[in-house]
Amino acid sequence: MPTRTPSELIKRAARLLLFRSGMKPGIKGWELARSLGKDYLQVIRALDERLAELGLKVVAVSQDGEKISLSEGKDLKKATFLVVLRGPVSVQEARTSGWRIDDLAMLSVSLLYLLAKNGSASYREILDVLRSKFKGPRVEYVLDRMIRMGYLEQEDDRLKIGWRSKVEIDLNKLMGDFEA
Repeated sequence: MPTRTPSELIKRAARLLLFRSGMKPGIKGWELARSLGKDYLQVIRALDERLAELGLKVVAVSQDGEKISLSEGKDLKKATFLVVLRGPVSVQEARTSGWRIDDLAMLSVSLLYLLAKNGSASYREILDVLRSKFKGPRVEYVLDRMIRMGYLEQEDDRLKIGWRSKVEIDLNKLMGDFEA
């Protein structure tokens, strides 16, 4: 079998990370190792350096939804790797992302409410808060969509901050904008 150049491996890694299958973004570390070889972490770090020029970064997420450093020597084969933005999104970028502005506002309100309630609240509480701020039949649909997409997690009747919110959104900055 011919040897692959590093740039070919970086291209393959980019394709694996950027093209998702199904609802959940990302790819497991063991899948990267199988496709890229045992030195897959070096390839991912090289890809991360190239993506920095585009305002993107590769993150690894544990099964608990916590970020894991790519530089750690840990075995990341069970982690999920995905590409996220390095910085904030402009209003224009948000409009072209496939999210409606009112949907983003509902996500922000939900996250802020959960942060104010120590990370957990009932489904009904959040639905009532959203209905008090947003009118129309879309509120429940958007809340359920945020749960399906992993931005919020539901356990019985309780909602909490989901793994995607922890990874894709700077929650400290979100709260910081409202602190006096």
